[in-house]
Amino acid sequence: MAKHVIKITHLVWRDGRPRFVPAAGLRKLGYKGLDLKHPDGRWYDLQEAKDWSDDLQKDIKDRRNAIKDAAPKRTARKNRNAPLTVIELIDRCLHELNLDSLKTGKPSQGTISYYRTSRNSLERFDQEFTLQPAAAISNLIAGNLYREFSHTFSTTKSRNMVSVLRRSYSWGVEQGLCHTNPFSKVKVKQPAPRVRWGTVDEIRHLLKTADAMNMPHIGDMIAIACCTGQRQNDRFALQWEQVDGDIIRIRQKKTGALVDVVMIDFVTERIQRARDRQSKAGIQRPEVLFDEARNRRWSSQNTSNHYWRDYRRVLEQAAKTIPSLADLRDQDLRDTAVTWLANAGATEIEIAAVTGHSLKSVSTILKHYLARTEEQARNASAKLADYLKNSGGLS
Repeated sequence: MAKHVIKITHLVWRDGRPRFVPAAGLRKLGYKGLDLKHPDGRWYDLQEAKDWSDDLQKDIKDRRNAIKDAAPKRTARKNRNAPLTVIELIDRCLHELNLDSLKTGKPSQGTISYYRTSRNSLERFDQEFTLQPAAAISNLIAGNLYREFSHTFSTTKSRNMVSVLRRSYSWGVEQGLCHTNPFSKVKVKQPAPRVRWGTVDEIRHLLKTADAMNMPHIGDMIAIACCTGQRQNDRFALQWEQVDGDIIRIRQKKTGALVDVVMIDFVTERIQRARDRQSKAGIQRPEVLFDEARNRRWSSQNTSNHYWRDYRRVLEQAAKTIPSLADLRDQDLRDTAVTWLANAGATEIEIAAVTGHSLKSVSTILKHYLARTEEQARNASAKLADYLKNSGGLS
């Protein structure tokens, strides 16, 4: 009897069990070997393995294209003996940062994206400056350039343009391409922090609206954000294997912090309903949160716009009843979690344990995330009153 040989790109079959075994080229891109199993231990069947391989090939193509797009243009410098220009320094730095990002996840692709945007804004604003020799830029020139930025652009955009220059020069100093970083001491203005958090009434209505619109997966994204304080990318990446009863184990992409989040019953129940809903629909995916309507994952690289559009649809519908919801962004849901935890009486250390902030910086960060509310003031006053009463009072 002929032996059937299963051939699926990048996969090896052993006794009917598929395993991803990356070749040397893929390992250089940051891929590691993986058994293709479901969270409950079941191995992928043939069709599931084929679908996984198809997604992998798309991801490989995206990574290779990202490296290609980030590569410095070889035609930019006709004279090989010409000094390195400012724009060439930036391009070389971003190329190296992108390679690091693809291999290690740091810096994030979001950070790379905003660096590229700032790089392009700089080139459009003053092309003559970008063609100057990088080594010729002094502290005085750097300071004057920032003043020109601040007179032309918003505080945030001006800061971002200085940031890409500062990062590029720091990299250049490390590589021996520059002697000093003229942007290291440029004092930039900080934009006023956006402090917007959702009230319990607002979020309750938002969740009910999502469910009523048959978009419970959007409601799940909102509920997990408000009750755990996790960033959007970490919610996109959350997989069933990270869910253990009422605990979610998350390795945060931005900071690398490992967080064990204990879910409240409300969130645990929503996640269980999501599991049941997906099982009933015959959907088997490793992600907990994904675009259930289109049966594909959300990603900060390509399909997050679908999440944004669906979130906006829910928000606009909910705002017809509660108009204050119109300006609530997904990013504000992290602020909401921190504010709710503080209102509930959680300490800064306890808040950090949930959100994943380092203890060293939690006090500073909370100044941005923590809106001072009447509820917090009343809680504090009540605690003072109880303390004085238990101590014999003042009269």
